Amino acid sequence: MATYRGIDVSRWQGGIDWNKVKASGVQFAMLRASYGKGLDAKFKDNLSGAKAAGLEVGIYHFTTATTPAEAEQEIDWLFSQLGGEQLGYPVAFDMEDEGNRYTGKTAAQLTDIAAAALARIEQHGYFAMLYTNPDWLQNRLEAARLKQWDVWLAAWRTSRPTGYAHGIWQYTSSGSVPGIAGAVDLDTAYKNYPAIMAHNGLNGWNKQEQAQSPSAQPEVLYSVKKGDTLWGIAISHGTTVEVLAALNGLKNPDLIFPGQTLRLPEGGA
Repeated sequence: MATYRGIDVSRWQGGIDWNKVKASGVQFAMLRASYGKGLDAKFKDNLSGAKAAGLEVGIYHFTTATTPAEAEQEIDWLFSQLGGEQLGYPVAFDMEDEGNRYTGKTAAQLTDIAAAALARIEQHGYFAMLYTNPDWLQNRLEAARLKQWDVWLAAWRTSRPTGYAHGIWQYTSSGSVPGIAGAVDLDTAYKNYPAIMAHNGLNGWNKQEQAQSPSAQPEVLYSVKKGDTLWGIAISHGTTVEVLAALNGLKNPDLIFPGQTLRLPEGGA
């Protein structure tokens, strides 16, 4: 299974050297865009910096909504600020305990809020995702009602959680990445989200733009055989060494080994 290295950041990470982040092998970043009806103080800087460095970007919205109507209003406000920005990763709805906001709310009521927000994201033409954790899935939400949406699962542990379907796993809050001072959340994605966006014309993508972005192309897997070179594999699959190195995070394109699994852009470039 292809996996992708990611981080998620907000104003709490301060100024970020996105070129160093990219050079370290990070492939995508989930950026906090908003809190309630206010933009994250570093969102615009992070968005432009991450994109300029060549990372794929998604965003998340930290809600303060206590009713479905408020959740929809927050999402509408967010998209009024986003302005059709093209994103390779989902727009996530982040619903967490904070103060006593959800004290006394039933699982049905909390699920109503989440479902309203996620549906509203989709109405704006973007790929909706729920940011949550195992406790909320088990005890706070009616998870079965939310199965149609992908989950970004926060579960800080050393092995991938089982029993919870998820497209992204946030596995630690105390990671270290060059270009970021202090701790940062680390994530693994299990889907080629840019390919999904491009194929379906979501997140500001025009379907014809898929061919312009190697990271947005559907992938196939290839097992390296004895005597293979990256150049030979690239030629035989209609792509380039540069594309293969970027897709697989290869710092030294001359160094591959038998049995290694490589991601190839389906159909060539």
